[in-house]
Amino acid sequence: MTRYSLNAIDAESIRNLTRRSAVPSDQVRDEAMRIVRAVRDGGDRALIDANRRFGGGLLDGRLRVSEIEMKAALASLPSDLISALETAIDNIRLCHDVQRPTDVSTEVSAGVNVHRRWAPISRAGAYVPGGQAVYPSSLLMTVIPAVVAGVSSVAVMSPADQSGAVSPALLGAAALAGVQDLYVA
Repeated sequence: MTRYSLNAIDAESIRNLTRRSAVPSDQVRDEAMRIVRAVRDGGDRALIDANRRFGGGLLDGRLRVSEIEMKAALASLPSDLISALETAIDNIRLCHDVQRPTDVSTEVSAGVNVHRRWAPISRAGAYVPGGQAVYPSSLLMTVIPAVVAGVSSVAVMSPADQSGAVSPALLGAAALAGVQDLYVA
Protein backbone atom coordinates (compact mmCIF):
# COMPACT_ATOMS: atom_id res chain seq x y z
CA MET A 1 0.00 0.00 0.00
CA THR A 2 1.29 3.42 -0.90
CA ARG A 3 0.88 6.17 1.67
CA TYR A 4 0.59 9.81 0.68
CA SER A 5 0.85 12.91 2.80
CA LEU A 6 -1.66 15.37 1.41
CA ASN A 7 0.48 18.23 2.72
CA ALA A 8 3.40 17.05 0.59
CA ILE A 9 1.73 16.76 -2.84
CA ASP A 10 0.18 19.29 -5.18
CA ALA A 11 -3.54 19.79 -5.86
CA GLU A 12 -3.42 18.07 -9.29
CA SER A 13 -1.90 14.94 -7.73
CA ILE A 14 -4.64 14.91 -5.09
CA ARG A 15 -7.31 15.17 -7.82
CA ASN A 16 -5.71 12.28 -9.71
CA LEU A 17 -5.62 10.15 -6.57
CA THR A 18 -9.28 10.78 -5.75
CA ARG A 19 -10.76 10.70 -9.26
CA ARG A 20 -12.81 7.61 -9.97
CA SER A 21 -14.97 6.76 -12.90
CA ALA A 22 -18.66 6.13 -12.17
CA VAL A 23 -18.62 3.29 -14.72
CA PRO A 24 -15.37 1.29 -14.87
CA SER A 25 -15.27 0.92 -18.66
CA ASP A 26 -17.53 0.50 -21.65
CA GLN A 27 -16.59 -3.17 -21.82
CA VAL A 28 -17.50 -3.80 -18.17
CA ARG A 29 -20.74 -1.84 -18.48
CA ASP A 30 -21.73 -3.71 -21.67
CA GLU A 31 -21.02 -7.09 -20.08
CA ALA A 32 -23.01 -6.14 -16.97
CA MET A 33 -25.95 -5.10 -19.16
CA ARG A 34 -25.78 -8.44 -21.03
CA ILE A 35 -25.98 -10.27 -17.71
CA VAL A 36 -28.91 -8.13 -16.52
CA ARG A 37 -30.80 -8.77 -19.79
CA ALA A 38 -30.06 -12.50 -19.59
CA VAL A 39 -31.40 -12.68 -16.01
CA ARG A 40 -34.50 -10.65 -16.94
CA ASP A 41 -35.18 -13.00 -19.85
CA GLY A 42 -34.00 -16.27 -18.32
CA GLY A 43 -34.75 -15.79 -14.62
CA ASP A 44 -33.08 -18.00 -12.04
CA ARG A 45 -31.57 -20.30 -14.68
CA ALA A 46 -29.62 -17.37 -16.17
CA LEU A 47 -28.48 -16.27 -12.70
CA ILE A 48 -27.26 -19.79 -11.92
CA ASP A 49 -25.41 -19.84 -15.27
CA ALA A 50 -23.77 -16.49 -14.42
CA ASN A 51 -22.75 -17.90 -11.03
CA ARG A 52 -21.06 -20.83 -12.75
CA ARG A 53 -19.38 -18.53 -15.27
CA PHE A 54 -18.02 -15.98 -12.81
CA GLY A 55 -17.86 -18.02 -9.62
CA GLY A 56 -20.31 -17.69 -6.80
CA GLY A 57 -23.50 -19.22 -5.60
CA LEU A 58 -24.03 -22.38 -3.66
CA LEU A 59 -22.32 -25.50 -4.99
CA ASP A 60 -25.61 -27.30 -5.56
CA GLY A 61 -26.89 -24.45 -7.74
CA ARG A 62 -29.56 -23.26 -5.30
CA LEU A 63 -30.07 -19.55 -4.88
CA ARG A 64 -31.78 -19.60 -1.48
CA VAL A 65 -30.60 -20.73 1.96
CA SER A 66 -33.43 -22.21 4.02
CA GLU A 67 -34.40 -21.05 7.50
CA ILE A 68 -33.51 -24.57 8.71
CA GLU A 69 -29.94 -24.10 7.41
CA MET A 70 -29.70 -20.68 9.09
CA LYS A 71 -30.89 -22.14 12.41
CA ALA A 72 -28.47 -25.08 12.10
CA ALA A 73 -25.61 -22.66 11.48
CA LEU A 74 -26.65 -20.67 14.55
CA ALA A 75 -26.62 -23.83 16.66
CA SER A 76 -23.06 -24.56 15.48
CA LEU A 77 -21.63 -21.21 16.56
CA PRO A 78 -19.56 -20.79 19.73
CA SER A 79 -21.58 -19.37 22.62
CA ASP A 80 -19.37 -16.26 22.89
CA LEU A 81 -20.09 -15.38 19.25
CA ILE A 82 -23.82 -15.89 19.75
CA SER A 83 -23.66 -13.66 22.82
CA ALA A 84 -21.79 -10.97 20.88
CA LEU A 85 -24.35 -11.10 18.05
CA GLU A 86 -27.23 -10.86 20.54
CA THR A 87 -25.59 -7.88 22.24
CA ALA A 88 -25.12 -6.20 18.87
CA ILE A 89 -28.79 -6.81 18.02
CA ASP A 90 -29.87 -5.28 21.35
CA ASN A 91 -27.65 -2.23 20.82
CA ILE A 92 -28.76 -1.69 17.21
CA ARG A 93 -32.40 -2.06 18.23
CA LEU A 94 -31.94 0.43 21.09
CA CYS A 95 -30.29 2.96 18.78
CA HIS A 96 -33.00 2.70 16.12
CA ASP A 97 -35.99 2.51 18.45
CA VAL A 98 -35.49 6.16 19.39
CA GLN A 99 -35.31 7.18 15.71
CA ARG A 100 -38.65 5.68 14.78
CA PRO A 101 -41.14 8.46 13.93
CA THR A 102 -44.47 8.62 15.67
CA ASP A 103 -47.85 9.35 14.18
CA VAL A 104 -48.80 13.01 14.49
CA SER A 105 -52.22 14.64 14.45
CA THR A 106 -52.50 18.42 14.20
CA GLU A 107 -55.67 20.47 14.45
CA VAL A 108 -55.18 23.14 11.78
CA SER A 109 -58.52 24.82 12.48
CA ALA A 110 -61.59 24.07 14.57
CA GLY A 111 -62.63 20.51 13.74
CA VAL A 112 -60.07 20.09 10.92
CA ASN A 113 -57.24 17.68 11.67
CA VAL A 114 -54.25 16.77 9.56
CA HIS A 115 -52.62 13.42 10.25
CA ARG A 116 -49.18 12.05 9.48
CA ARG A 117 -49.13 8.30 9.81
CA TRP A 118 -45.99 6.21 9.97
CA ALA A 119 -46.40 3.17 7.70
CA PRO A 120 -43.44 0.90 6.95
CA ILE A 121 -43.08 -0.92 3.68
CA SER A 122 -44.01 -4.60 3.86
CA ARG A 123 -40.79 -6.06 2.45
CA ALA A 124 -37.21 -4.84 2.17
CA GLY A 125 -34.00 -6.20 0.73
CA ALA A 126 -30.48 -5.89 2.09
CA TYR A 127 -27.19 -6.65 0.37
CA VAL A 128 -24.49 -7.95 2.70
CA PRO A 129 -20.95 -8.04 1.31
CA GLY A 130 -19.30 -11.40 1.64
CA GLY A 131 -17.33 -13.96 -0.25
CA GLN A 132 -13.80 -13.99 1.15
CA ALA A 133 -14.68 -11.73 4.07
CA VAL A 134 -17.52 -12.22 6.54
CA TYR A 135 -19.70 -9.32 7.69
CA PRO A 136 -22.40 -10.47 10.12
CA SER A 137 -22.36 -6.94 11.56
CA SER A 138 -23.39 -5.53 8.16
CA LEU A 139 -26.29 -7.97 8.10
CA LEU A 140 -27.41 -6.88 11.56
CA MET A 141 -26.96 -3.16 10.83
CA THR A 142 -29.20 -3.41 7.76
CA VAL A 143 -31.80 -5.93 8.89
CA ILE A 144 -32.45 -4.79 12.48
CA PRO A 145 -33.30 -1.15 11.57
CA ALA A 146 -35.80 -2.47 9.01
CA VAL A 147 -37.37 -4.74 11.62
CA VAL A 148 -37.53 -1.88 14.13
CA ALA A 149 -39.21 0.25 11.46
CA GLY A 150 -41.92 -2.40 11.19
CA VAL A 151 -40.91 -4.08 7.94
CA SER A 152 -42.49 -7.52 8.17
CA SER A 153 -40.09 -9.36 5.85
CA VAL A 154 -36.45 -8.62 5.05
CA ALA A 155 -34.69 -10.57 2.31
CA VAL A 156 -30.89 -10.68 2.37
CA MET A 157 -28.53 -11.26 -0.55
CA SER A 158 -24.89 -12.16 -0.02
CA PRO A 159 -22.24 -13.89 -2.10
CA ALA A 160 -20.82 -17.29 -1.24
CA ASP A 161 -17.11 -17.76 -0.80
CA GLN A 162 -14.93 -19.31 -3.52
CA SER A 163 -15.76 -22.80 -2.29
CA GLY A 164 -19.49 -22.14 -2.66
CA ALA A 165 -20.18 -21.86 1.08
CA VAL A 166 -21.76 -19.13 3.17
CA SER A 167 -20.20 -18.35 6.53
CA PRO A 168 -21.98 -19.97 9.49
CA ALA A 169 -21.53 -16.66 11.36
CA LEU A 170 -23.47 -14.83 8.64
CA LEU A 171 -26.17 -17.51 8.57
CA GLY A 172 -26.39 -17.48 12.38
CA ALA A 173 -26.70 -13.69 12.44
CA ALA A 174 -29.49 -13.99 9.86
CA ALA A 175 -31.30 -16.52 12.05
CA LEU A 176 -31.01 -14.28 15.13
CA ALA A 177 -32.23 -11.26 13.15
CA GLY A 178 -35.29 -13.14 11.92
CA VAL A 179 -34.32 -13.26 8.25
CA GLN A 180 -36.64 -15.58 6.34
CA ASP A 181 -35.12 -15.28 2.87
CA LEU A 182 -31.37 -15.36 2.29
CA TYR A 183 -30.25 -15.51 -1.33
CA VAL A 184 -26.76 -16.38 -2.50
CA ALA A 185 -25.24 -15.56 -5.88
